[in-house]
Amino acid sequence: MTPDVFQKNVQAVITWGWEDREFYTKWLGDDDPHIINDLIGPALNLASSQSNLAPALLDLFRKVLLQDSAYVERVKQHYAMFRQEVDGNTKKVVLKKKRRKQKRKKRKA
Repeated sequence: MTPDVFQKNVQAVITWGWEDREFYTKWLGDDDPHIINDLIGPALNLASSQSNLAPALLDLFRKVLLQDSAYVERVKQHYAMFRQEVDGNTKKVVLKKKRRKQKRKKRKA
């Protein structure tokens, strides 16, 4: 599927922040209650196009999927695995850059 085809078929882009208010205040570096409230819980992503079905899909997400504790835990576990991979790869890139820099310094000395 090409990106254009995928975009045409998107019905809803739902965000879901499951952390508490303190987490988002620290993460964002801002304690504006309106912004923080938008980050907590499920919502339609304001930066994405949404179909006419989006509000109903968000309602379905709230009433069905979020009521399934196994689903909720599975999503959180997959997110943790994703973050671990991303964070691990970021650290590897930083370490490689540091090593290259150290090698260059040794060559110049």
